[in-house]
Amino acid sequence: MGAKSDGAPPPLTQHRVRRCTCQQMQRLLQAEGGWRGLREPVVFDAPALHGQPFASREEILSPGFRKDFPTVTVLSDALAAQFGPDWLVEGQTFQRAVCEHCFTQVDGASAEAGPLRELYDALPEWMRCPMVVVSTGPGGSGVAFHKHSSAWLALVEGRKHWWLYPPGGPPSMEAYRAVALCPAARLAEAVEGLRPADRPVQITQRPGEAVFVPALWWHATYDTGPTLGIGAQFHVLDLDDFPSAVREHPSSAFVLYHYGCERSTSRSRSALPHSSRIGAAADTARASEFLLQHEPGSRERGAKGEVMAGQAVHESSSVRGQPGGVTK
Repeated sequence: MGAKSDGAPPPLTQHRVRRCTCQQMQRLLQAEGGWRGLREPVVFDAPALHGQPFASREEILSPGFRKDFPTVTVLSDALAAQFGPDWLVEGQTFQRAVCEHCFTQVDGASAEAGPLRELYDALPEWMRCPMVVVSTGPGGSGVAFHKHSSAWLALVEGRKHWWLYPPGGPPSMEAYRAVALCPAARLAEAVEGLRPADRPVQITQRPGEAVFVPALWWHATYDTGPTLGIGAQFHVLDLDDFPSAVREHPSSAFVLYHYGCERSTSRSRSALPHSSRIGAAADTARASEFLLQHEPGSRERGAKGEVMAGQAVHESSSVRGQPGGVTK
């Protein structure tokens, strides 16, 4: 991802973060055909969500709040952040993670009765994505650079700093080496040391604001104090067309990896339900081998900056004793 390709995004100086009201955001979504039609980050005023239970961090930490929903806490692991919740699964509930920085992401429509389903039901139709998201922590922590499908996060409490690159990633090898696997707590210093042309887009989010991140945009976050955020997200398998994504982002090892997962499992697994296909795609060694055999140049493209995804996940999972993740 470090080197430019013919299909590289425009220089970062051409990216201006759009800010708009809630009403303007609705009109924008209507004009672009929904969340997946947007190609640039947007900061917008979040509407009041009556009936959503995640009203404050103090309230969700109180004894009477239901805390039996799943969550993950190893968000500071930069390599795990690259490949998502299947990597981060720890088999714990929010009850055990209330004092840590944690992240919850579940299918909203199929969520069991409880706070996550109440959150999904409270979202107006225009804001809904397949998954609902809750992010909270005591501060002094964040998530290293990663990417996934289209998503938005509204801040209920605290302050969150964002760093974002277009899908091509850091524009130089030097920038890639400095920030791609840099822990969130050290990102501000790492970014400060970059040439101005290599620095990411930056946003400081405050309560009442929502940040939309387009599909495949690199982004990292850091919470300066206690925070609570709620949001919604598409799954990476909801990307409209993986072959098109490969053509549009030929230097993205992330896209190549997931495309390889899909290609390597689609013939034998096509009849499986969506959730089963996600699990099936986690065979990282098989996926990366398929890429190298069937996608000419994939090794060279992956070597342009981003760690060759299948190889990196396979090696690290051997150390961690966990299967590689599909997406975040």
